[in-house]
Amino acid sequence: AQPSDNERETFEAVQRVLKNSESILEEIQCYKGAGKEIREAISAPTEECQRKAYLTVAPLVAKLKRFYEFSLEL
Repeated sequence: AQPSDNERETFEAVQRVLKNSESILEEIQCYKGAGKEIREAISAPTEECQRKAYLTVAPLVAKLKRFYEFSLEL
C-alpha cells in the first residue's frame, strides 16, 4: 500500500526514524556501561585510573546522547 498525498509527509518522517531504529536497538542491546572503570577511578583516584575511566566513559556518553535524541524522534 502506498501513502496518500495527505499521509506522505507523516510517512516519510516515520521512515526516517525507522531507518535508524535497527542500528540503535543493536547498540542498546550491546551496551555494557563503564561501572568497573568508574569504581576503579573512585577507589584508586590515580591519574592513570581516572584517565582510563574518562577514555571509557566519554564515548559512552556520546552513545547515550544518541539514544536520547533517537527517543525524542520517536
